[in-house]
Amino acid sequence: MIARIAVCLGFAFVLSCSACVALAQAAATELVANPLFTAWANQKLGTIVVHSGSSKNIGLEVFIETVTTLESIAADEVTLRVEQTVTEAKKDPVKSRFTQTIASKVHPDQARLLANGVEVTVGGNTYLCAAYESVKVVGESGGATTVPSVPFGISHRQFMSDQVPGGIVKIEAHTDGPIAMKTIIDLVEIRPAK
Repeated sequence: MIARIAVCLGFAFVLSCSACVALAQAAATELVANPLFTAWANQKLGTIVVHSGSSKNIGLEVFIETVTTLESIAADEVTLRVEQTVTEAKKDPVKSRFTQTIASKVHPDQARLLANGVEVTVGGNTYLCAAYESVKVVGESGGATTVPSVPFGISHRQFMSDQVPGGIVKIEAHTDGPIAMKTIIDLVEIRPAK
């Protein structure tokens, strides 16, 4: 059960990594446009995007399905309703619902463009994507970590396309150090608002 909670928390961290780091670093650096905000702000309220994938953490693999609905758009943020189902082998699925706010501006490290024109194929469809990456070391300078005094790195890569509401076609995340985690999430379905 502890491993299942760790995976759920790890995946939630992957989804909100950009927002948390951006808030912590905002005071020191001029913020830049957030590609996640832009990708959602151009959609109609009620648009739904479904992603699924798996996460391996502490020797445990779980499967994740996330249904994200655009709930509101403001000049400085969009609000999403996220419904997530996490399934571990031979166990009942764990369902959760939460609200996620995506800021219009982020720290430059959270919108670091690696490459444009990257072809990514998921579900039989190929998308032309921009690849973004963020890397954070957790446990440095008094940061929170589940392993006291042992920092570990988190690498988070998003492949984003203008063809997809919310932009995200694929997410790849992994940690190095004492806590090993690997997560891969793919776009499954788009349900445009009517």
